Amino acid sequence: MKTKILKFEKSENYGTHINKAVSFLKKGRLVAFPTETVYGLGADARNADAVGRLYEVKNRPLNKPCTMLIARKARVSEYVPILSVVGERFVKRLWPGPLTIIFSRADGEAIGLRMPAHTIASDLVLGAETPILAPSANLSGKAPPNNAQQVLQDLQGKIDLLLDDGETRYKKSSTVVRVKGENWQILREGVLSERTLRRAAGTIIVFVCTGNSCRSPMAEGLARLMLSHRLDISPEELEEAGFIITSAGVAAAVGAPASDNAMRVMEEEGLSIFDHLSQPVASRMLNEADHIYCMTSSHVRRLREMAPDEAEKIVLLDPEGQDIRDPLGGDLETYRKCAARIKRGIRKVLEEI
Repeated sequence: MKTKILKFEKSENYGTHINKAVSFLKKGRLVAFPTETVYGLGADARNADAVGRLYEVKNRPLNKPCTMLIARKARVSEYVPILSVVGERFVKRLWPGPLTIIFSRADGEAIGLRMPAHTIASDLVLGAETPILAPSANLSGKAPPNNAQQVLQDLQGKIDLLLDDGETRYKKSSTVVRVKGENWQILREGVLSERTLRRAAGTIIVFVCTGNSCRSPMAEGLARLMLSHRLDISPEELEEAGFIITSAGVAAAVGAPASDNAMRVMEEEGLSIFDHLSQPVASRMLNEADHIYCMTSSHVRRLREMAPDEAEKIVLLDPEGQDIRDPLGGDLETYRKCAARIKRGIRKVLEEI
């Protein structure tokens, strides 16, 4: 048998190549294809003959399970009906991407899932309309392939089809993490670092105002200081403790400093926001955050319009439901009064988190 090779050199061939690969998978054949990490070797998970051949071709131990690929986050519930908070955060914040998650299911079994950030891999899974097992396209024990030529070195004549899209983006395997309840453990270091996973597993709190130069940076700084005091750690240790606190503005420029009076008032509070750089609110930020606190009701409305599915977590910071008005242009005393209202709101927030 000679392995058929389809190259993605011209855009007009794209759909034809994907359809060909899908038809191969549905017939129980083996298809190698690119992801953003390395090339994978796909087989229809519901076809026992195809799965058996995949293990045989790779010389893979039968007791070593393969990763299942999905193309939509909603499909996770088909395999893991109840996600822990940490598992949900990894899915929401790091997929699609170079992360394989080993979930522990209620029946005691484990299953590895990944949602690749690669159009060819995603379209292949969508088109197949069946679970696709996809370990790396190499013989067990050898280095995973970063291009089609490396796939052929091991598997020429042993697999039915190879989709050639050149070099992979990362040229490195996905990170593999096991999630059991609210605990997680890295099983294989890959593209994503431990710090990236730690941030993704943590509680993300976002404070929002208009320009991200006065109220929200003061809120960010005060929240970091007050939470660190509560946990008896330094502000620099909050991330390791599982808390990410940031701020943004609905009409903010990129990279502007905090206002002078905001910096001065925060210095009176014993903290520095000198290094603050403004950023606009982004849809992904709203999606990934656990708590979003706004300074005014107009900010709440604006963000709920941007992300209606996240509406419940977008609320006013003021515990009495009042707007905290912009002190921009005011004197130091105006800023002090604004900071005092922000502190009251944060005290209430910390009681609920």
